[in-house]
Amino acid sequence: MSARASAMAGPVGRPPKMSRFTPLPSERIAEWHATVSDSALRALDEQLLLDLLVIEEVDARRRQVATIVSDYLRTADRETAAKFELRCRDLGVAASPAAAAPLEHSPRRVDAGRAHDSEQVPPLQPPGGIKDSSGEMRERYLSAVGAAETAWDAAAADGAIDLDAAERAIDDLADAVTRDRRLIVALTETEESGHYTFTHMVNVAILMLDQARALGIDGQLLRDMGLGALLHDIGKVLTPKEILDKPVRLTPAEFEIMQRHTVDGATILRRTPGMPALAPVVAFEHHLRLDGSGYPAAARRERLNLGTMMCSIADVYDAMRSQRTYQPAYPADRILAVLRSGRKPQFDPDLVQRFFELLDIRLPGGLASL
Repeated sequence: MSARASAMAGPVGRPPKMSRFTPLPSERIAEWHATVSDSALRALDEQLLLDLLVIEEVDARRRQVATIVSDYLRTADRETAAKFELRCRDLGVAASPAAAAPLEHSPRRVDAGRAHDSEQVPPLQPPGGIKDSSGEMRERYLSAVGAAETAWDAAAADGAIDLDAAERAIDDLADAVTRDRRLIVALTETEESGHYTFTHMVNVAILMLDQARALGIDGQLLRDMGLGALLHDIGKVLTPKEILDKPVRLTPAEFEIMQRHTVDGATILRRTPGMPALAPVVAFEHHLRLDGSGYPAAARRERLNLGTMMCSIADVYDAMRSQRTYQPAYPADRILAVLRSGRKPQFDPDLVQRFFELLDIRLPGGLASL
């Protein structure tokens, strides 16, 4: 049994029964959905661009951001354009359309798809009549790991992602979650020696899709959430290899360099033609916390969107249950305690509760005991 699997306190990946979820007011679920509506995503995209302009200090990368903003301003209304141009002048960055070469086209506007009350979503049961379903699901999992590696290599070489390939991988995983979530989620427990970076990308995507699907999210929004999760760490392609692969804990100076991956990832995804607006936002925000802690330190949010919150939970969960050279694989009760720690919650308590209920992780005394 892998270190991941042995760390778990109970079975993982059973088809969820809606009665297992702690009841929540419909208004709470509607509040989550509202954070990823079309209008909310437009506002998040604008805020992301402003944050990148403020945070980026390296001249070459600042020019990349200026190019992204220049392309954005071509379709912005006058008020938005004036706000960006004023900020650009304050920073001494040229972001007018004449000052930078355009990208192929702006990220497409997100169609939020269909989202409904989770209590109306039926359990995701394994389909009947599928021959060797476990082998098929493992093949899908490994194919997604290969797609993650391809995306990584493309970002390292070209500073952008092959969006079509990434979307195909997410569509395949989303279909797997819908058809047989028990098996595809169970595969996130496996260890692929030497491939942690890419298996982590895929695991977080699967856990994001599973959470989103259980909340009644489908269509384009489900795909976009999956993309954001799959590519949440893509900025690490610019992290020095000696830091990324260091077998012991990072020094404070090294950790400060590592923190740049959120900004770099957002820039890479935001400049990728056709990339949905949610993906770079998730890459930028997935280390921000509800209590105002986290990084990038210069970025603060009055509230976090549903995609960012679910990705953050999946990210911490998968990282902590994985054995690394500098840390053991933690048991589920320890992970839950971390996700619930602090005088003020760093992670949405209701989403954390649903996440553990969804995975059907059984803890001594139950979830409430912690």
